[in-house]
Amino acid sequence: MVQQRIAGKGFKAIADELNERGIPGPRGGQWHATTVSKILTSPALLGYVVEMEGSKGVKGTSGYKRRQIPTVKRDNSGQPIMFTTEPLIDRHTWDLLQDANRAGQQAKRGVPQSQHMLYRVLFCGMCSPKPFSLLTAVPMYGSRRNTTWQEPGISRESVGVRGPDGQISHDVPAGQLAALGAFIQEQRFLAGLSQSQLASLALIGQGHISRIERGMHQPTVTLLKKLSGALNVPVDALLAQGNLEVIPQGPYRPRPHNAYYTCKSCGLHVRIDKAEPLIEAFVMQIAGPRKLLEKSIIRGDDHASEISRLTRAIERRRELLSDDPDDEGMRASLGEMEQKLAKLAGRRREPDRPSWKTAVPHITVARHWAALDTTGRAKFLRDWDVVALAHKKRGVMVDMGSLEVYTDTFKLVENRLVPAALPALISHARAWQKVEGAVLPAIAAQQISKDK
Repeated sequence: MVQQRIAGKGFKAIADELNERGIPGPRGGQWHATTVSKILTSPALLGYVVEMEGSKGVKGTSGYKRRQIPTVKRDNSGQPIMFTTEPLIDRHTWDLLQDANRAGQQAKRGVPQSQHMLYRVLFCGMCSPKPFSLLTAVPMYGSRRNTTWQEPGISRESVGVRGPDGQISHDVPAGQLAALGAFIQEQRFLAGLSQSQLASLALIGQGHISRIERGMHQPTVTLLKKLSGALNVPVDALLAQGNLEVIPQGPYRPRPHNAYYTCKSCGLHVRIDKAEPLIEAFVMQIAGPRKLLEKSIIRGDDHASEISRLTRAIERRRELLSDDPDDEGMRASLGEMEQKLAKLAGRRREPDRPSWKTAVPHITVARHWAALDTTGRAKFLRDWDVVALAHKKRGVMVDMGSLEVYTDTFKLVENRLVPAALPALISHARAWQKVEGAVLPAIAAQQISKDK
């Protein structure tokens, strides 16, 4: 079991193989994945005395269980207690085994949400309120990208046929299955058994036997071994009648499957291998060959801190005046504070504005994108305000956000974006007005207002 787990085999696959080989479980019954898991995660393999501690679940609920975590028992001096000087495995093998256990758990849990490329980029267009806002939008969550399922035909011995080129195939022609079925039926007649009697002896369903005899079912190696014992015919003789061969067990490999971004509200789902290449293609089309720009925010002054300070000071002076109404000095100070507050409230507030500059060293967006991992690409899309909305009928709609600055409509002048061509700006007026930091000439602004 240890070597199979290190090789990547799952707990359930190990339990199934032990049951097929007829090896009884710890209490004489069947093997289960939980039983194999407890054995392969127990420090008893290293010869330590183990006691169960801790708990699983929430106390007071039906799933709560005490003493579920195996821990090493220690003596009064804190040293681990061993029940043997000859453990089943050495420390190096134990470390490899626990690495395999952790890898299996990670594959089962899947990819963390923060490591999906469209994390907080892809939202459900069906559930998100309109008009769209990042504060109220309903995100879509990515699922795992692979599973621990085993490739068919390599997780255990299977039956196949060798072709003219010498390659073994799992697909057995119908003629060879019919020949095998006729031979099994003949041996059953010679033994004087009915299909139900043979099924009882072989511990398989009667329907299996009926389909095998008619050449409608391709038996497994396990099934042929059961029929061999019931009919007292060697397995090799059964294989020879159908000109079949046993394909030995191969190495374990995880099999990738379709993974999805899913809306937990309405259940809308989009395939990851369809959505992510679409967004990447848009990014490369718009900004790929351009030089990478760095965006920074120049904080405006809305006088919020000064207004807050003056408001607190005014409230304090009013409290003091309520205690001593004849304090003329305090009354004069209060008047000055109120005048300052009125002036600040009347001033124009300066909003935050973006500033742009070419990144150093000078690299293209495509080169920068290629150097990023999945988490980095997700952050890049969020930093540039890229938003994708998934719809049931319209598919995925993409708003490239600030990446529009990489188009030919704008150029960078003194860290500010200005129109590169007036006709182009006017023709795309409504779209380009959304770009942060874009400076519109007066003549262009007038033309845009006329178009409205």
